[in-house]
Amino acid sequence: MNYIIHLNQFLKKVEESEAVCPTHISLYLALFHLWNHHYFQSPIAAVHIELIHVNKISSKTTFHKCIKDLVAWMWTKYTPSTSIYRGNSFRLLSFSNSPKNGPGNDPNDSPNAKTSNGISNEPEMVSYK
Repeated sequence: MNYIIHLNQFLKKVEESEAVCPTHISLYLALFHLWNHHYFQSPIAAVHIELIHVNKISSKTTFHKCIKDLVAWMWTKYTPSTSIYRGNSFRLLSFSNSPKNGPGNDPNDSPNAKTSNGISNEPEMVSYK
């Protein structure tokens, strides 16, 4: 994973889309930072409280809306944890594999069809501290 290339591709996607809000950018960059901090292992696990603290999204509703949008745009895969002791699982996707992914490109695409692949690896719990 090339940090600079991936970050430049993300910024290009942001620039091309009018649907992306500052909260989307903040959340994606918090996930990207966490992913980088753990040497691009995939998937990564994080408790949403930690992500909310880092990206300054104060509302759980806004957090979940942003995650839903990032999944729909195929920028990340998200698997919520069923346990209070394990973090939610996140997998950031490469932008180079599907150059047309992003908000508003094809309204007929079903995000569930493209994100139905399960995450096979059990994520390791990680922390910013």
